[in-house]
Amino acid sequence: IDPALTEDTSIAQAVELVETAAYTEAQLAAYHKALDVARIETSALGDARAEGEAIGEARGEAIGEARGKAEGKAEGDLTARLSVAAAMRVDGLSVEKVAALTGLTFEQVRAL
Repeated sequence: IDPALTEDTSIAQAVELVETAAYTEAQLAAYHKALDVARIETSALGDARAEGEAIGEARGEAIGEARGKAEGKAEGDLTARLSVAAAMRVDGLSVEKVAALTGLTFEQVRAL
């Protein structure tokens, strides 16, 4: 059979059917077994891919959640320190003393 003919999927399928019809019983059994193995492998690969995607998604969500919590905590901590620093400045403490007690930079304290 001319290879150019099998480029058409309909003709390729017809050729495969004709060739399959010419198989002996043993060849046909081997052919069906090979098809079954291919289907099982394809199914197993699909299942493994889905499982891998689910694991990756769960890990990504956990990392994102941990980062979000850390960022929220850091932001809340900074807000609290700025609030305390502002109260200290109102009470007359120096910029240097407030910075030392709160861990804020001189620029952060001066900006209050």
